Amino acid sequence: MARIRNIKPAFFKDAELYDAEAESGLPLRVAYAGLWTVADREGRFKWRPREIKTDVLPYDNVDMGKVLDALAKSHKIIKYKAGGCDYGFIPNFAKHQFVNRNEVQSQIPAPFENSNEYSAATPISEQNDEYTGTSDTDTDDLTQTQTMVSAAPPPTKPARKITTLLPENFPTAEDMQAACAYWAERSRVDLVDTVQDEGQAFRAHHLQHGNRMADWGQAWVTWYGRALKFNRKPKNGQRSAHENFALGAYLAGDNDAA
Repeated sequence: MARIRNIKPAFFKDAELYDAEAESGLPLRVAYAGLWTVADREGRFKWRPREIKTDVLPYDNVDMGKVLDALAKSHKIIKYKAGGCDYGFIPNFAKHQFVNRNEVQSQIPAPFENSNEYSAATPISEQNDEYTGTSDTDTDDLTQTQTMVSAAPPPTKPARKITTLLPENFPTAEDMQAACAYWAERSRVDLVDTVQDEGQAFRAHHLQHGNRMADWGQAWVTWYGRALKFNRKPKNGQRSAHENFALGAYLAGDNDAA
């Protein structure tokens, strides 16, 4: 089932992806963006080339298995096994996508065993004999299979992420500016005046609950992304003079303007 996803301007300047496409002669850029709509909210998908092709490249006369292999070879996606089935994972998915909170939870086991949520999946480090980038049409030659291994992991299990309590001065002025820029890109400059309140609410929430995080930066990104949903846009849609001033100051780096 295809899903609505975001695409950023920087995607079109991905030189590594372009080089991989030029080298392979395959439509990797379109396929990579298309995989975002195939993947679930965690960036995971079932490694079924023929089914994926109908959603991503329905009119291209290409072998989707080879397309997926090329993306895996370029480290854009990861192929892994769990429960005897092949799955794919997009490592940068959560970094660039803001998923609708109503989207169903992932039913696909995770590729790494680094939390209770991921315990059902076989760690990639334990499946070197299975973790390949080969397609349905490739040969079983062992040497060829080994050269197609994508994003080859180290021989040891990945270290568990270390979680910490909220840092004293977080979110920083730079984090606040990122929130304002994000809101401005989505025509919500009315939220710029609230950035300090959002920062205080973020701190109060996590301190009250004693939350620990492995990535506080991502937690803040999620917080100000949700602010769009929980704060309705003014009906008149007009910016006040102060809003214009605050927006310009934040984008220029004057973090005390608001």
